[in-house]
Amino acid sequence: DWSSDVCSSDLVGMESAILLEAGFKQEVDFVVMVYAPLEVRVERAIRRDYSSRELIMKRIEAQMSDEVKRSHADFVIVNDDETPLIPQVLKFISLLSKNNHYLCSAKNN
Repeated sequence: DWSSDVCSSDLVGMESAILLEAGFKQEVDFVVMVYAPLEVRVERAIRRDYSSRELIMKRIEAQMSDEVKRSHADFVIVNDDETPLIPQVLKFISLLSKNNHYLCSAKNN
């Protein structure tokens, strides 16, 4: 698998906005969804991409819905500019450490 080539630590992450749509769910052990409300995402994308609201909305509408993504996620981090991120990340790390079969070193043994 792809992680065996890059796994020099106990944990390898892969970022993909369309991980599920691209059929990569079987390539990972754990799916984390970073969720933000639609308006927050649109405003961020407009600032980041210097794009129009219409183009951003077309791109979002072409992707899988948040509800479907949530149903496939093993863990959800809310990034809405209000909910503190650090406690969520610490909770996720704690979950991984309790389920250490998700770590590369456990898979390679």
